[in-house]
Amino acid sequence: MVMRAKTKKELNVGAMVRFSREHAQRPGLDYTTDWIGVIITTTTGAPDLDPGLTPAEQHFARDWDELEIAWTIHNGIHIMSYDEKWWNNLEYEPFEVISENR
Repeated sequence: MVMRAKTKKELNVGAMVRFSREHAQRPGLDYTTDWIGVIITTTTGAPDLDPGLTPAEQHFARDWDELEIAWTIHNGIHIMSYDEKWWNNLEYEPFEVISENR
């Protein structure tokens, strides 16, 4: 079962991901259709000000500023970084979680 990464909270270290259909169907991004990756690092930063959280949860929750994914591309492994600035400019969710790390 594939879960949409509706929030960054679902993107934890060890999760197996792929680019979402919305991402791969964008002009010039179809080459990402078959990429499979594993999140290898996340860098946390500022408090998570998600309006769905209570003030106490916002105080302790941290949103990530950057994550790195090790992608399997053309029989090789490529490590790529995605920062909050890149993510916040998108009008769609760029990743789907294929398998969660427990």
